[in-house]
Amino acid sequence: METSAETLKNQADNNRATLKTLTQHSEKHREAMENLIRESSEVYESLLRSPFSHNQPHSKFEEATEASEGKPTE
Repeated sequence: METSAETLKNQADNNRATLKTLTQHSEKHREAMENLIRESSEVYESLLRSPFSHNQPHSKFEEATEASEGKPTE
């Protein structure tokens, strides 16, 4: 039969193990939230800038337009 000192030691060991596991899960959760917030911010920023993107050159469109204009028509 366990003595009360052994019981307390086992409970303390179990509490330490549980706390360590909770700490690890908390850290993973925090990192996931940081990534989610960063990615959400990037998408939101992109969304805010999109109305102004029409003023920027679209090189692939221009290249395709120039290529089709340069072809002789039959």
